[in-house]
Amino acid sequence: MDGVIVDSEPLHVAAFQATLKNDGYDLSDEQYKQHFAGKTDEAGFKQYFDFIGETVDLPVIMDKKATAYLELAADRLVPYPVVIDFIKSLAEQGTPLALVTGSLRAEAEVTLKTFGLTDFFSSIIAAEDISQSKPSPEGYLKGARALRAMPSDCIVIEDAPSGVKAARAAGMRCLAVTTTHTKEELREATAITDRLRPGCIDSL
Repeated sequence: MDGVIVDSEPLHVAAFQATLKNDGYDLSDEQYKQHFAGKTDEAGFKQYFDFIGETVDLPVIMDKKATAYLELAADRLVPYPVVIDFIKSLAEQGTPLALVTGSLRAEAEVTLKTFGLTDFFSSIIAAEDISQSKPSPEGYLKGARALRAMPSDCIVIEDAPSGVKAARAAGMRCLAVTTTHTKEELREATAITDRLRPGCIDSL
């Protein structure tokens, strides 16, 4: 979802930075990319605080971040160009779609509802549904089971290196989109594109 359907990465960065700043920590953009990008909030916070050698109440700080994000997302969510048409074209072709995201379910539901996409996804696998964050394949394997599909029949669309690794570990083909990372960073993907548009997965 984040970095693929919606340009929400800046909102997540702002929410993490505001939450941490209120607790006396300064999170740089580079630290966000290193510790949080492509991961669940829980995994990101764990990695960040392990890195700086601090201990915090994870459920409390995760709730603060979720609240900050939803406040920012209320009127600032922006989809990537043509991606709505891309999703609708897949649905019109009868392609089963599952949303697998490291974001919380509430965040995913807000995004889908905002852009009228709720009915296009038969399943949502969110942060609450997995025990291991990307690059673990757990989320994508659960997505395949929700679609009653073999992993080898699935195509994952990703924007982050950890997500590409998760897709490959799940035995799935992966189309990477260069919205938040470079081609070099996404080089393990099956194919790479600069934007999602109707027909862009046909070669896969």
